[in-house]
Amino acid sequence: MKYLRSLFLLLAPLFLFSCLEEEAPAPENYFITQKDGVKWESEQGASVGLRKGQDSKDADSLFIGGHKVDGWVSMSIGFKGVGTYKLPATGQARYYGLVGGDVVVSSYKLDKDDGNAEIVITEWNPDANVIKGTFRFRARKLTEYSTGSPETVNFTQGEFQGKVNSMP
Repeated sequence: MKYLRSLFLLLAPLFLFSCLEEEAPAPENYFITQKDGVKWESEQGASVGLRKGQDSKDADSLFIGGHKVDGWVSMSIGFKGVGTYKLPATGQARYYGLVGGDVVVSSYKLDKDDGNAEIVITEWNPDANVIKGTFRFRARKLTEYSTGSPETVNFTQGEFQGKVNSMP
């Protein structure tokens, strides 16, 4: 009987402490889209930054980006929370064609005639600084530093999620 009591006293803390609630894992960080119908996924997930407005009258500025060796997508909106942000009325989008991850060979800006361009913020948790959303836009070529770049680039079925970093 002494043996069972000792065993119970040794195992009881194990059972009690093993049942403690674990911290929730960090949210998955991703930035994925279809670029002209071909899957395009950021190698480092989404880069998301939030700059607070100067006062309550100013909108916050939300910056969302994705980067890989062949290109960089950059979007920004005047951010007021969950909702649909039509572009270019409430923000901007750009794409830079790259070589080697850092040499710009072409640059594109949001096509102002694209009536379907938008960023949709589907989830925003300001306490955890986590944001999730979708996007689509067409960009028109501004400059080309090498030949062969298309005149327009279409981004469809875009999705992102990530931790929001504060910006000065």
